[in-house]
Amino acid sequence: MNKKRQNIDKKRKSIYKDEILSYLNSEIQRPIEVNEINRIVTNNTLSMLNLLNFCHEIMDDQPSLLKRSSYLNKITFQATEATSVFLENSGFEKLYNEEINQVNIAKAKSEELENQQADLRKEQHKNLKLSNQLTEYKIKTHYLPIVISVLSLMIAAWALYNRSEKPMMDEDLIKEIQTRMDYIEGSLLKENDELKEKIYKSEIWIETLEADSLK
Repeated sequence: MNKKRQNIDKKRKSIYKDEILSYLNSEIQRPIEVNEINRIVTNNTLSMLNLLNFCHEIMDDQPSLLKRSSYLNKITFQATEATSVFLENSGFEKLYNEEINQVNIAKAKSEELENQQADLRKEQHKNLKLSNQLTEYKIKTHYLPIVISVLSLMIAAWALYNRSEKPMMDEDLIKEIQTRMDYIEGSLLKENDELKEKIYKSEIWIETLEADSLK
């Protein structure tokens, strides 16, 4: 008789339990000794220690399924009326499969949550980057009018100074100075408009990212 405990996975164990119950249920009128159970159900491939352990686990999980007794130092088990109902409605293999299914669902939800958190971190990173760019644009647009005003004043002052020093200044030179001043002012105003457009688009994009991250 094999008394050594064997390593058996949970699925195979659930199948053994159902086979034990099925056999005992087919012989419900009498208690059956464990050696006979092992011989009929497993062809003595299962250790006696495992067989007894499975029977006791059945009684621990579902106390109404089996009756245990001893006769002349022999351990016996007998099915009950609840045994056939349990086998028809579920069985240990079905319970195992449902448990595995629940574990897989929980694992999938956990992975989905991790992916959502990773996506959120990416969006937050983009949001931060865009916010930094937006801050730079706002700084530029804030100082551009000041720069334009200062340059205009400097050019005007230079022109007035030269005009007072040289009353007979060539009109072409004055026009050239004015043209350059207009060009610089126009370039700065154009850049200012472009930066404002970038700020507007960045603000729209940031609002979109923030809305998506709240879904």
